[in-house]
Amino acid sequence: MSTEDAPGPGNVHDWLDQDAGPLVRSYALTGGRAGPGAETFDLLTYVVAMTGAVSQLDAVAQPEHHAILKRAHQPASVAEIASHLSRPLGVVRVLLNDLETMGAIARCAKSPAASRPDDRILQAVIDGLRAS
Repeated sequence: MSTEDAPGPGNVHDWLDQDAGPLVRSYALTGGRAGPGAETFDLLTYVVAMTGAVSQLDAVAQPEHHAILKRAHQPASVAEIASHLSRPLGVVRVLLNDLETMGAIARCAKSPAASRPDDRILQAVIDGLRAS
């Protein structure tokens, strides 16, 4: 048994959980940033990777950036991306802001019909609430 594997306070890998593997804290992924641009990505904002974006990213891009681009090869919502990455929403928003700044993603315009529910659906909900 090497000294690295030995249990005890002198172990340099006390933070390593053998079952979970090495852990990367959220603030390490974002560099402690929570910029104002990141707040503009709400849960229903759709983003799509720009053509050739993966090849344009420089060496500073993190694996999470690449995972976002892979998921966003077709339009995907911020909620979908956060779920796919298993990362907190705030972290995903910062990473999306990074990609948008690099020109690697674009926001998809929501159609006016998608942002406003159908009047018939709203009336059915109101009628259902009154009936109960």
